[in-house]
Amino acid sequence: MAIPHREALDPKHVLKALEDLDRGVDHPFGKPTRYELVYRRRRYAPKAVVGLAIKHLTGELLGPERFSGGEGASSANRVLRDLGFTIVPKEDQPAAPSSRNSPSISAVRLDGAATSDLKGTLDRLEDEGYFSPSSIKDNREKTFREIVARRGQGRFRESLLKAYEGRCSVSGCDAESALEAAHLIPYLGERTNHVQNGILLRADIHTLFDLDLIGIDPRTLKLCLGPPLTDSSYSEFEGCELALPLDSRLAPSPEALKERWKLFKASSKK
Repeated sequence: MAIPHREALDPKHVLKALEDLDRGVDHPFGKPTRYELVYRRRRYAPKAVVGLAIKHLTGELLGPERFSGGEGASSANRVLRDLGFTIVPKEDQPAAPSSRNSPSISAVRLDGAATSDLKGTLDRLEDEGYFSPSSIKDNREKTFREIVARRGQGRFRESLLKAYEGRCSVSGCDAESALEAAHLIPYLGERTNHVQNGILLRADIHTLFDLDLIGIDPRTLKLCLGPPLTDSSYSEFEGCELALPLDSRLAPSPEALKERWKLFKASSKK
């Protein structure tokens, strides 16, 4: 059976599902039988991940009876691989790097939602072993695709780069390669790729914003940090005011800011 809304599913929805499973949230899915998703040295049931990820997208859990696992064309495994996550047979233990004689791995997949997170990438490489030179071309093309998706749809990102004059609206970073198009209302198709539904953010800040660990107070336009970040190096951004485009017509929609603020506040209470 085809998985509904799969085209709108984003890596951030999967990451939120992984957080749910780490917290032990109740769900109707059983333990993995044949395959597992491997992420930062943890293993998860692919069907549970997809079912919960769809809930973060639509607000409704996708029950296990409504889609299949395994390796079919519309399976949970295929959806997760397409989003850049690694699926392995349950009995397969990723090789740990130890010496120049480490066994080669046919493919290394980097998580599109963590392209800016060097530590996360290193953890993934440790999970999966050293990569094989034979996979370099395929992985480079896959990584480029993931970077494009992560930065945002082409015209959407270009419009934000122009509106914010090529600077992160939080940090002021002007390294264009590190800047990404962040949605206020999560991406739900082309209609959400509007300049007033976005802000330009440095890649690492975008990741934290997508995870609702950073919020923007719609009344003051000042940044607030979620509890996990209050004592981190990101505390320097606490209370900073968002830098807006000179053209007020390109500034974030107040309604979109309010809706995003609700998500941040709900996440901070968990």
